[in-house]
Amino acid sequence: MSELGAGRRGAPRIVVRTRAVTLHLSGSAAWGTAGCADEAAEVARALIGDQVSEVMVVLHMDARQGVVGFTEVARGGINRSSVTARDVFLPALAANACSIALAHNHPSGSVQPGEADRRCTASLWWAGYYLGVPLLDHVIVCRDSHYSFRAAGFFKQLEADGGRCLSCGEALHPVG
Repeated sequence: MSELGAGRRGAPRIVVRTRAVTLHLSGSAAWGTAGCADEAAEVARALIGDQVSEVMVVLHMDARQGVVGFTEVARGGINRSSVTARDVFLPALAANACSIALAHNHPSGSVQPGEADRRCTASLWWAGYYLGVPLLDHVIVCRDSHYSFRAAGFFKQLEADGGRCLSCGEALHPVG
């Protein structure tokens, strides 16, 4: 099932609903760009900033890091949501995304990532690496602030460590 409508800036968009996911697409970067943490956080706040439970979205980007679509991949409780590489990358591949950014909110008001956030981000970063759809950033948003895994140097640490968990040293299995 699909429906037509207007995107964030009035550009046409297509909404495709499948069994488990709704993929929001537009023909252009209707939701702006997400080439840096501030831009990704701005788009994320517009999509999920006022949610009272934890919500994770994937921003699908074109070659110029314009956000051409997004998918909500997880909705959890007050302090947790669950996501797999399949949840994240299947819609991104269907949308023909060149790259993605993850974003989720912390309704608690603290943008500091937990251990589960770090493990999930590491696994998805490697999955994107192997699939050829790189994870450019993962931002955690609250009302007035955000945390960027890229800006914090997390992805550089992953590259340097060669696929091992930064916390326990265990080998990561990116397709989960």
